[in-house]
Amino acid sequence: MGRSVVTLVLLIAAVSACQGTFPTPSPSPSPSPTPSPSATPSPTPSPTPTQTASPTPTLDPLATPTPLPTDAPGAYAAVRSYEDALLAGRYEAAWGMLGKGSQGTWGSLESFEKERSAFLATAGTAYKEQIHPDNTLPLSQWIEGTTWGPGINQAKAYLISVTWTALADNKAAVEIWVANPVPGGWKLYKAH
Repeated sequence: MGRSVVTLVLLIAAVSACQGTFPTPSPSPSPSPTPSPSATPSPTPSPTPTQTASPTPTLDPLATPTPLPTDAPGAYAAVRSYEDALLAGRYEAAWGMLGKGSQGTWGSLESFEKERSAFLATAGTAYKEQIHPDNTLPLSQWIEGTTWGPGINQAKAYLISVTWTALADNKAAVEIWVANPVPGGWKLYKAH
């Protein structure tokens, strides 16, 4: 035990000695950097110009684009937002997501609301979406001959099918939508 005590005392002495030889770091005085103009507060506040968001111009004066992400997730979300707005009874919001050519199919918000509410009465509330459905015509054939087809950006638009499960054995069970990117979001066009 005597040897252990001696070893312990030597170890404590060695640690104490090390602490004594290595000073605790403290900030060394260094020349003060010259403050930059942006870091120094101004004695008199000057008004900063406020940036106001200007509305994104849209090519379709009758409807506001849906502010959603770009590419496939945005197209998918735009159709989902549209269908969910219908299910919630927000017909005016759903109407605003449609492109002018698609709005022309119904002619007015009132006609749109009447037809869509009648459709939903039989279609129910459950549906599923499929982007680029593989069991249908390509996008170019869906838009061919439509009044709104020439305005579709075929390189960036998406074809999305919506199948209403309550109507599974009926042609009306499937809606085909074209989601077309526009400045600030998406416009939807009903192809079937």
